[in-house]
Amino acid sequence: MTPRTSPNVTEQGSLVTVRHPSGSSCEIDKLGATVTSWRVQDRERLFVSRKAVRDGTKPIRGGIPLVFPQFGQGPLMPGQHGFARKLYWTYTGVARDDPTEVLVAFELKDSDATRSSGWAHAFKLTYVVTLGADTLGTHLAVTNTDKTPFKFTPLLHTYFATPDITEVRVHDLKSLNYTDKVREAQAYYEDRDAVTFDAEVDRIYHGAPNIIHLDVDPRTTILIKKNNLRDVVVWNPWADKAQEMADFADEEYKSMFCVEAGTVHEAVSLQPSQTWEAGQQLIIK
Repeated sequence: MTPRTSPNVTEQGSLVTVRHPSGSSCEIDKLGATVTSWRVQDRERLFVSRKAVRDGTKPIRGGIPLVFPQFGQGPLMPGQHGFARKLYWTYTGVARDDPTEVLVAFELKDSDATRSSGWAHAFKLTYVVTLGADTLGTHLAVTNTDKTPFKFTPLLHTYFATPDITEVRVHDLKSLNYTDKVREAQAYYEDRDAVTFDAEVDRIYHGAPNIIHLDVDPRTTILIKKNNLRDVVVWNPWADKAQEMADFADEEYKSMFCVEAGTVHEAVSLQPSQTWEAGQQLIIK
């Protein structure tokens, strides 16, 4: 991929801003290659906490953090969700710019920082963010540049903004089994037509369909179209957990929810010289 520039893309410090001729826009912070804004029809569609730390000392609380190579708690240090969202990525330029879409690309390779986390493998990550008039695509490619296989659990930890969490409806998860991390990681069966929020929710839905409908409010629907990502995580910290997070304001749980496409119930295994690719497209309906 040959880096090039575009009048629709600006780079200032750690922030890359992409604008579409329709008026939509997005912003990607090189810290974690985290998408921190997606505006369509002059409305912000992603949530970022007003207390989010943006100086590189910790991951950004909100937007679309990239979870790699470890979802949740595990052997890697420090903390959970791996190192990809905690490191600065290399912005490699504009991959495509035409009347329908603008694509920008980022790259992360193994380094002293990744090896010091306890994950000793050589790898290359390529991340492409695609902005359309009413769409946002995020596509991840993982290449094993090591001499031995490795396993990983990738996830797009998408935070959606909503005017009222009690109005949110997450569809298309009925009849799935899920792991409920609020209830001691026990297995349950989803029998509701739509998942709603009236308390803390932290669930991994196994084998979720590739299209998920989100009613953000009674007038707005967002579609998640995922590709090669088997599971969906649904999360809202609610009041008590919100108060435990220093980078999240106490009342912000009322204006956000996460629906996260990933492969986390069973890890992806990748052989040397192989590349694994997956992603999602968010569509305003």
